[in-house]
Amino acid sequence: MRASRPFDWRHTPGLGAFTTVILVFLYLPLMILVVYAFNANQLVTVWSGFSLRWFGEVAANEDIRRAAFNSIIIAIAATIASTVIATAGAIALERGDLKGGRGLVTSLIALPLIVPEIIVAIMTLIFFSALGMTNGLLNLIIAHTVFCIPFALLPIQARLRDLGTRLEEAARDLYASEWQLFRYVTLPLLLPAIFAGALMAFVVSLDDS
Repeated sequence: MRASRPFDWRHTPGLGAFTTVILVFLYLPLMILVVYAFNANQLVTVWSGFSLRWFGEVAANEDIRRAAFNSIIIAIAATIASTVIATAGAIALERGDLKGGRGLVTSLIALPLIVPEIIVAIMTLIFFSALGMTNGLLNLIIAHTVFCIPFALLPIQARLRDLGTRLEEAARDLYASEWQLFRYVTLPLLLPAIFAGALMAFVVSLDDS
């Protein structure tokens, strides 16, 4: 009797055509938007020639420059803070003795991934108002940091889970202190995941600024 071959999703009938339609649906509007950014006409839907005029208009607008600068400052600060917190949180979740509370803590951290952003924004505003916090840019950095933590934490936590504990146990057998263990073993192995988490946090923060 001939053995059946394992299922290969790449050979699914119509997969190529379906994928093409989805990609066109997602990216065609963006491509059209990019093309019309070089339109010389003030009306978006009327093409009257190639021009870089509107890029100059944006660059010359003081309000837009200030907003862009603030967005970058917020994204950088939130990325650094959220990545540091996420790294510590991932180590605590995967290496700490949380007993039955690991699932609950992970669910609470992942809430910003589930709750709509507008709800998070409104509740954060109410929270800051209740505390009387009117620090402007600092409030935004705190809010973005909290919102970006799960995006930075997930790849770091996944990396720790894949690594296991064998290398760390070997380092302890060689009398490495906890700081030496973190500096010379855990941190170098986590760097790719930390970079990925930081990149995700930066993109999310900049997108929401």
